Amino acid sequence: MSESDLSTTPQTVEPLALAIRLAEVAQDRKAIHPIVLDIRPLTVIADYFLIASGRTTVQVQVLSDRIREAAEAMGCPPRAIEGAQEGRWIVLDFGEVVVHLFRDDDRRFYDLERLWGEATLCFEGEEEP
Repeated sequence: MSESDLSTTPQTVEPLALAIRLAEVAQDRKAIHPIVLDIRPLTVIADYFLIASGRTTVQVQVLSDRIREAAEAMGCPPRAIEGAQEGRWIVLDFGEVVVHLFRDDDRRFYDLERLWGEATLCFEGEEEP
């Protein structure tokens, strides 16, 4: 088995390019402060986190749907999705890229940006669309 067979994201899409494209989709859908963090030096669970939030559970669910659709159009369907029914904190796992979508108050409560504070910021969208 070659190294390329072990990859969890298709070789045609680089993980950083996927993460930034999905952040742009979130920003286009009026997400609050989408960011992409490079977490490779800190953990083996993923290479990049996309963190974004919405004002309501409905907006967070729509963000999740649009991000999933954009990733699938790039040939990268999610491996798993958690929290979509509740819409407070939705996680989409694309292998090297993990997307965290929060209701804005839940994002402030869990504060993943502080938890992963040593990560490198690769993309930063608007704080208030």
